[in-house]
Amino acid sequence: MRNKEYLVIALCLSLMAASSFATPIGINKTLNYLEGRHHGIEPSIKPWVWISLMLLGPMSKSLVENWGSYVLQTKVNVRIQALIRQLVFDHSLRIRMNADTEELESVKDDVAHAPSDADTIVSEGDNSAGITDDGAQTTDGSVKADSSLESTEVDSHDEPTRSQKETPSKHSVLPPSNKPPVQAKNLIGKLNNLVTTDLVNIVDGGDFLTVGLYVPMQITFSIIFLYQIFGWSSFVGLVVSGVLGPGFALIGKKVQKVQKIRMKFTDARVQAISEAMGIIRMIKMFGWEDKMAKRLARARDIELSWLWKAKVLQIINRIVATFIPMISMFVTFAVYTGVMKERLTASKIFSSTVVFGIFREQISRLSQQLVYIIQAKVSLDRINSFLRETELLDRFTEGTNSSAAENTGVIGNAVEVDIGFRNASFTWSAKDIQDITRPSPSRNFRLRIVGNLSFKRGCVNLITGPTGSGKTSMLMALLGEMHFIADTQTSWVKLPRQGGVAYAAQESWVQNATIKENILFGSAFDEDRYKKVIHQCALEKDLELFEAGDNTEVGERGLTLSGGQKARLTLARAIYSLAEIILLDDVLAALDVHTSVWIIAKCFLGDLVKGRTVLLVTHNTALAEPIASLIVKLGLDGSINIVHKNTNEVKPEDVSHSETGPLSVSKDNDASTSQSVGDGKLVMAEEIVEGRVTWRSISLFLSGLGGDHPIFFALLWIASLAASQGFYLLQPWYLGVWGSQYETHAPSEIHLSYYLLGFSAIIILRVILNCLTACILGIRAIRASRVIHYKLIDSVLGSTLRWLDETPTGRIISRCTGDIETVDLWMIQSVQYVVDMSAGMLATLATIVLFTPVFVIPGIIAALFGVLLGNVYLKTQLSMNREKSNARSPLLAHFSASMQGLVSIRAYGAQKAFSEELLRRIDYHSRAVRASTTMNKWINVRVDMLGAAFTSSLAFYLVYIGDLGASNTGFSLNKSIRTGKPFSIHMFYCSDFNSLERIQGYLDIEHESKPTKSGEPPAAWPTSGEIRVEGLSAKYSKSGPNILHDLSFHILSGQRVGIGTLRQNLDPFDQHDDDVLNDALQSSGLFSIQERSSENVRLNLETQIAGGGSNLSVGQRQIIALARAMVRRSKLLILDEATSAIGQWILMSVITKKAEYLVKDYNTDSLIQNTLRSKLGPDVTVIIVAHRLQTIMDADKIMVLDNGKIAEFDTPKTLLSNNTGMFHALVERSADKEMLYELAEKKSYVATDN
Repeated sequence: MRNKEYLVIALCLSLMAASSFATPIGINKTLNYLEGRHHGIEPSIKPWVWISLMLLGPMSKSLVENWGSYVLQTKVNVRIQALIRQLVFDHSLRIRMNADTEELESVKDDVAHAPSDADTIVSEGDNSAGITDDGAQTTDGSVKADSSLESTEVDSHDEPTRSQKETPSKHSVLPPSNKPPVQAKNLIGKLNNLVTTDLVNIVDGGDFLTVGLYVPMQITFSIIFLYQIFGWSSFVGLVVSGVLGPGFALIGKKVQKVQKIRMKFTDARVQAISEAMGIIRMIKMFGWEDKMAKRLARARDIELSWLWKAKVLQIINRIVATFIPMISMFVTFAVYTGVMKERLTASKIFSSTVVFGIFREQISRLSQQLVYIIQAKVSLDRINSFLRETELLDRFTEGTNSSAAENTGVIGNAVEVDIGFRNASFTWSAKDIQDITRPSPSRNFRLRIVGNLSFKRGCVNLITGPTGSGKTSMLMALLGEMHFIADTQTSWVKLPRQGGVAYAAQESWVQNATIKENILFGSAFDEDRYKKVIHQCALEKDLELFEAGDNTEVGERGLTLSGGQKARLTLARAIYSLAEIILLDDVLAALDVHTSVWIIAKCFLGDLVKGRTVLLVTHNTALAEPIASLIVKLGLDGSINIVHKNTNEVKPEDVSHSETGPLSVSKDNDASTSQSVGDGKLVMAEEIVEGRVTWRSISLFLSGLGGDHPIFFALLWIASLAASQGFYLLQPWYLGVWGSQYETHAPSEIHLSYYLLGFSAIIILRVILNCLTACILGIRAIRASRVIHYKLIDSVLGSTLRWLDETPTGRIISRCTGDIETVDLWMIQSVQYVVDMSAGMLATLATIVLFTPVFVIPGIIAALFGVLLGNVYLKTQLSMNREKSNARSPLLAHFSASMQGLVSIRAYGAQKAFSEELLRRIDYHSRAVRASTTMNKWINVRVDMLGAAFTSSLAFYLVYIGDLGASNTGFSLNKSIRTGKPFSIHMFYCSDFNSLERIQGYLDIEHESKPTKSGEPPAAWPTSGEIRVEGLSAKYSKSGPNILHDLSFHILSGQRVGIGTLRQNLDPFDQHDDDVLNDALQSSGLFSIQERSSENVRLNLETQIAGGGSNLSVGQRQIIALARAMVRRSKLLILDEATSAIGQWILMSVITKKAEYLVKDYNTDSLIQNTLRSKLGPDVTVIIVAHRLQTIMDADKIMVLDNGKIAEFDTPKTLLSNNTGMFHALVERSADKEMLYELAEKKSYVATDN
């Protein structure tokens, strides 16, 4: 920050501290005048001077206070928030993709993560395709070993080696609820909290000039003023305050500890909500809404337990801050009257009361600001830890070489260097660099390549292998996502970046934007190129189905698209780019045969790919091998075989087998039609409610406070409020009575002990009442927070899929972070202040009118004017607060989307573009914050001036017209000086109710029908898996087109129909024992993979699974998902593309128990038949949705859909016998049609035999 702003703030604070004493000085001199007039003494300075001081002083204070606050909030704090958000985001773009698993080691050293999807890979055979120079690192994006080391040439025919891994340590379960949560799964939740809750804490605690300058000045001026009135007795009271002062330090240490732990549990809760939103469809399909709500409620309860501990410390802190000035005032008065034997006149009482009030405010401000500073320190430590301890990619880590240079994005400028590896090892953690044999606790994984592995430039390179062999990891190593370890002095890894790199991930990542924007991805629009990409990527028919064409929004995570559509969309993005190198990770897995053939023939052999280097990972080897110039075959045993092919040009017609007609574009069977109409909008703009916050929103919190006995709680609160206001008025009145005794009696005649005892009783009772009120409200506030959070989660989980499609997750997370944080920390304070200040304002006006009835008309006028100002303010400020809150959601959504597509963003070199987009969103949010702050200052100045005018006019009347005496005049003026403050506080905290309004808005969303007793099935339902459908038509929305058209079919029970920690993932609610879970893993084929893998580390029920399954391959994730479905033992099992990323070997082993079936082992029974019929029962109906024909050839019946209608529905053999049928055409176009016919024949044989 520039020093200019802090100089302005310091000047304003200094002037504010000085002007604060204008009112007590004016009251003192005015009452002195009245006391002197009573005794016939005429002062030299007329009272109107002091009355003017009571007018101009508060006005001057208000102007400098709000100007300094405006500079702090709009110029300093807004910049701090923008800079920290930008810093956290830019840093997030550089962290390793498995950073969330890295954090586990720092929290629980005894937790070891699951192994990854790859093993040591050793190059075999002739590697002459890519012999490279061994030199220093160049700008081509390569990484080499230190050339200063002695060079040792490695033979390209090195013997295969096994992976170097250790036996895994025993995995521990999740920590108990009384310990901080393991952070390994909390990265997304932590990021959300860093840029919301932690950022607010830092801003709140950043006003250090108040603590370092303003508070000391106020306390100093108070001491001087009190000394002028009470002499040395004032120091006695201050000494007592000093003795009690260290209590703040003790409380502060406790607050810091509690706050740190509470934020960890908040991270865990937000992460759990983020993950729940990511799998919301699975939750709904499994009927887990209630169970998930209870799980999130348990996480919330743990967080609230620590929130209550923090509130207790805050209550103690507040009571101490209130008690210290009171005891100081009591001791000062006692010493002044009892020891010094001086007269305690009205002028001394009421002017000192104002100063003691200032002293109390500064002690309270100091105690509160210390809490804010401690919370800010905790949040700064969290951000500092994130920035300094989160492992970055090698090219961003100090002292290491770069694995990739910047993307220039121009074809033809790339230097002709190799793409590949030489004697290289890769891990997910840089911690393994010193000892290659040391097991990595974060992933237990190492990819190792011995010898040279170079890919051919300007052609298609194929990478194949079974699930878990390391195909994806090889691409990640090239992209620099894994940590490079040089095995020899001549080791290197190269991926030239000068010509650009494009990447399509195995799990397709699309932005929440239009189809066109996803394809362009920031590139300039070239109409001819764009049309070619649409054609070659088989998107033409898909766009025809969307009313808005390529302007259709795809929704968050591409919710409106099928898996095949998303895969082709990410492929189109890569093809449209000008990148010279294209990395494609299994983009064919989600496509049917027709579409895959089209992509191979039209896209990979098309003019847009010609001359570009393509690295294609795929399981569909039969279809892709003809176009590949180099095939890299990975094995589960850690071996690699390189096959060189001739470079003869392959023609499109050579790709499709047994083709009798031209290729046609066929829409994916599971493709979903657009849910948008007209302009293609799917995500609706966030609603901004107009007008005041409704009573319904406010009652959401009040009903939570009241609980099961709202009337009793309301009566209790009213009684507490009445008692509090009674003591608030009783204290100055009692002091006025005490002071009035000196007007008619000598000091020796006054019963001092009587008044001291009464004053001490008032103080003690007031402190006790405040403590009880704070505790009761704190307990009820925790209950209200729990209830509101549960209602919010229950509402979101019970919403319709349509609403979830239209609502970005960022908006939901915004409610669960910023708005819930407001409810947790500020709402009870806001409600209490509004109620207390409203009651106090009425009591004050009533007291003034009681002593000066003639002032009822000015009081009404002042109140009406204040209401008018408040009405204007609230109308504008509520809109500003709503805009500010709504502007926060796109920020969180951008963070979330960027983290999901982190690898793709880095591969394309699009970090700068995403950072600039973040800056645009930050600017929009900052403008809303500045506008809201400006409105706050506007109302503060006017209300303060209204209060000053009312107080000075009352003083003028009492001095020149009324005749109340010094004591009653002092009492009236003492109460009137804070007349304007309740107005501003009331309006300021009323605007905080906007968070309740936003939460209430998510309680009023569209919900699915609630279960009813009449709709409850019998306990044994369903007794069979028979399905009968008659005339079914369905669409995604009421206004959208039909997706399914008049479907009618009948599935018998037990039939299978095809359509085109690990423990917690299998059994998240602990309903099954280990035997059932292990049996499901065995049946799904996971153990079969591990038996053939060279890994020593095995997945087991205690294996820790990172957020999103990032420490597993996509195939392994699908196997676990399949096992989870088996665990439920339902009568109906639906597998929707459940094996698209599973390698052909493991897929066939799941289908047939033995991989030998690939060589026509007809005597082997089908494992899936054994599992789904024998283990799950003969009456379990299975519906399989798949594009890969091998997956469904074992089905009893196959349903072929075309444009939402049933085209064919019969047994596989019957469908194949129809030479004109669609299914027959699909099989004929498949490269492995012989195997498919054999599977169908075997199925027919088994059915006949049965």
